[in-house]
Amino acid sequence: METNQTVMTVGQVLNARSAGDHNCIWRAEVVSRTAKQVTVKMAGYWEGEPKRFGVKLDSQGVEYIKALGSYSLAPCFRANCDPTMKPDWER
Repeated sequence: METNQTVMTVGQVLNARSAGDHNCIWRAEVVSRTAKQVTVKMAGYWEGEPKRFGVKLDSQGVEYIKALGSYSLAPCFRANCDPTMKPDWER
């Protein structure tokens, strides 16, 4: 389930599923925002410090970031992600 939201906003929690394990879900919280950059905080990454990333647009006009790199299995955090995403065993 995706939302109709196309831009990332401060306070929004972004979720992304792992390409290799459907039950692995990464969460990032948007801490601050400018027109071209977003600062996110992820538990367990970057020693708890927020990190800034450039915002990109996909072909449908939805913003996204690649907070953990751009390798083939890296999660992609999208503005229209499902905010209630849970692993299968929590449903």
